[in-house]
Amino acid sequence: VEVVRELFSIYGAMQMSAKQEEMGAKLLELDPSTATYLELADLKQGNADYQDALDLYAEALAGASEDPELSRDIEFKMAHTYYDMGRLQSARLHARKALGHDRSFGEAYFLIGDILVKAVQDSEFERQDRAVYWLAMDYWERAASTDSNLRSRTSSKVRQFAQYMPTKEDKFFQGWNEGDEYAIDYGRYDWVNETTHVR
Repeated sequence: VEVVRELFSIYGAMQMSAKQEEMGAKLLELDPSTATYLELADLKQGNADYQDALDLYAEALAGASEDPELSRDIEFKMAHTYYDMGRLQSARLHARKALGHDRSFGEAYFLIGDILVKAVQDSEFERQDRAVYWLAMDYWERAASTDSNLRSRTSSKVRQFAQYMPTKEDKFFQGWNEGDEYAIDYGRYDWVNETTHVR
């Protein structure tokens, strides 16, 4: 097992993906452990073999039920994989599951903010689309408040996307007043079903 694992690492370092996957298959036969499933899932995710990665993450998750921190990390990896696939509802579901294991896991809050922004992309970008950025901002700010290491990334996101939030004119024509509650539960965002506040 140790020899195969070492060869797996060496082929990875040499970027010999075919050989690395071959060693990965052998490693799984010899040591079908949670760590092995997770290692191979990370490889598949890195190679954009997303469905295979998800299958392997699910196997790893099944073996991590007694370890909340590991379960949190695997759920987060699954969330990222679904995000990369553009399956945003599933991405948010697994990010929330990660938070179910650790409410102070800032990275999951941050990812949900990114998921919401991705949901707005390819939209017609009407006023109701712009309002989704308020909810994304809520999540990025919560990420920064739970994990100080995310403050710089949050500031960067806020600067980047503040320009896309509803303008004074948008708020006037929609009758939106600062501080009012606003539900994101309409049209293409009906799956979001969350409430934010007018900024």
